[in-house]
Amino acid sequence: LDYILAFPQAPVEGELYMKIPKGFELNDGNSDDYVLQLHRNVYGQKQAGRVWNHYLVNKLVNELKFKQSEIDECVFYRGKTLYVLYTDNSLLAGPDPNEINQIIKDLKQAADLNIT
Repeated sequence: LDYILAFPQAPVEGELYMKIPKGFELNDGNSDDYVLQLHRNVYGQKQAGRVWNHYLVNKLVNELKFKQSEIDECVFYRGKTLYVLYTDNSLLAGPDPNEINQIIKDLKQAADLNIT
């Protein structure tokens, strides 16, 4: 599974601002006089990966009822299905295709997660 635009799917922690990007023109002034407040994370932020991981782990454990491995915190399991998370990619394996399809459906519905 690959999460499409994973980092922006997680909400920003606290208030976060950025300079207006080059090429973005304002009608009423110099872009150096303004900043943008972010409501979602963007790639390149130092905390974006951590925030995304915390967001997804919370969804897996609290909403989708996965159990997190005590040995490797990137490994989760539910029933006989194993879920391995690496940044914005994951591996889902198990003996029952119906259970895997249901988990994929649950992941997509959990929080508007975009998955391919």
